[in-house]
Amino acid sequence: MSSPMSPTVPSPDASVPPAHSTVGASPGLPAGRTRTSGHLLSSWQWAHVTCWLLALAAATSLYAVVVEGWGQLTIDAYARHVPGMAIPVHTYVKHQALAAMLGALSVVASGGSWLLWQYRVAREVPRDALRFGPPWHVAAWLIPVVALVAPPLTVADVARASGAIVPRGVLAAWWACWIGACLACPLGLNLADQAADTDAALFAARVSLTGHLLLIAAAALAWNLVQRISRALGGASPQGSAA
Repeated sequence: MSSPMSPTVPSPDASVPPAHSTVGASPGLPAGRTRTSGHLLSSWQWAHVTCWLLALAAATSLYAVVVEGWGQLTIDAYARHVPGMAIPVHTYVKHQALAAMLGALSVVASGGSWLLWQYRVAREVPRDALRFGPPWHVAAWLIPVVALVAPPLTVADVARASGAIVPRGVLAAWWACWIGACLACPLGLNLADQAADTDAALFAARVSLTGHLLLIAAAALAWNLVQRISRALGGASPQGSAA
């Protein structure tokens, strides 16, 4: 008979937690999804961050649109020799530089967050459902020339693996707007720096305006892609009820 004070010895077949266990449903993580210990954020949480940064990028481009639209009016008035337009033109140039700086910062921030979100999604979906391994979902954005065609293929890959319904038209429109913005925005700034007369300055402002309108569209479509894929992973939309 064992003494009441004797320690309890577990039976040999007692269940032992596996060495590489995963943390249960984390705060903010959709039901049914798990997050491996050691990772800072889940794909759902990165989706939330990415959506906010995409909205910020769109807001900075909207500011640039207002600046370029106002710039066209001031340059046109200056070309027609309207009195007192020299100061507004110089003010436009200052705001144009500020809009370019804010736009670059917001695009870099949202782009970095997008890479982390896409990588985490690629890690969380079943590996055999992917055509490209998780590292390629990051490398596709960073390798010169490859980055012109591969990113939409990798996004389509995680969308398919997650079960998200993403029409090809949405994916194509997003990528076309993004490439167009990447070409038009820096081209507009370069043309503005080299403008020798008011006609050239007006053309540069129109190119920049077009580029920022494309960037707003690209950010909105990217936001929609994040929403679709995040919902398909099993949780609520990162921004609440998605459209």
